[in-house]
Amino acid sequence: MALFVNTNVKSIHVQRKLDNNTNTLDTSYHRLASGHRINTAQDDAAGLQISERLTTQIKGLDRGNRNSDEGLGFLQTVDGAVDEIVNSLQRARTLLVQTANGTNSHADIEALGKELSSIFLHCSAIATDTTYAGEKILMGYRVNKGESIYEPATPNAKNFDAGALRLQVGANANTFIDARIENFFLPEIIRTFKPNGGKDSIEDLAGGVFDITKGADGTADAMTLDIKTHDDARKALAVMDYIIGEVDSRRGDVGSYMNRLESTMRNHANGFENHSDVRSRLRDTDFASETALLTQKSMIQQSSQTILTQANQNPSLAMALLK
Repeated sequence: MALFVNTNVKSIHVQRKLDNNTNTLDTSYHRLASGHRINTAQDDAAGLQISERLTTQIKGLDRGNRNSDEGLGFLQTVDGAVDEIVNSLQRARTLLVQTANGTNSHADIEALGKELSSIFLHCSAIATDTTYAGEKILMGYRVNKGESIYEPATPNAKNFDAGALRLQVGANANTFIDARIENFFLPEIIRTFKPNGGKDSIEDLAGGVFDITKGADGTADAMTLDIKTHDDARKALAVMDYIIGEVDSRRGDVGSYMNRLESTMRNHANGFENHSDVRSRLRDTDFASETALLTQKSMIQQSSQTILTQANQNPSLAMALLK
């Protein structure tokens, strides 16, 4: 058997194996310490790219669901305020039924009229005073008030035009819900709404019971209720169902947006879960597999170190030949 001194091939071979094993151990240490199977692009170039795209979607879905939750809070504010308007209108309708009864004296009608005027004023005040983050939200996009929580309206828009609200509910640019929050300012509804597609507004049908004060732009500023006789009460009662129905219809639109948001949140939560699951399979450390590999490589490293010691001593055999 040949015996060389200058070049210890056996030692070089063992060193190479030991280096390879040590590198594998270093990778295992990184994976177990970080909890990630992919810590650098070198670990899995393709897997890194896929997992980063998944991370982008996961973060976007999470933020989108939080946006949806904030939008839901906004719509619940609208719905709660409109609920108070409807409750007040129901009370007003009940009083009108009472006022229309022929047993009421002139003094009775006057007292009931005052309460009715107060109720309608309260309904208008709810619309003008309800805010979200300091912005009025029940009166549409107010052109002459500068910035609004709603999207900018068209150049020819007027006060009380519907407020456009675009809710970014998903991870990507085209995943949004467009909501239209109609105005709930009662004087404007009475002035403009035409029941059953007719030509006459509620104001016209009421025969002068509702006196609408208009601003410079032609929209309603205020309203007074003029009930002095049983007939006045009957005229107002005849249109109350139209008023309540229109307010409820506009409120129903708000409810549909709330349902869409909740459905979207459930769908995106499902997407968030599944994206996270796929990313975990790609990027996270399988501790069972990795600890088994670590144990194996540690044992090989120890044995390699022992073999390297023996391989390094191999050239010393030449000294025995020189004796």
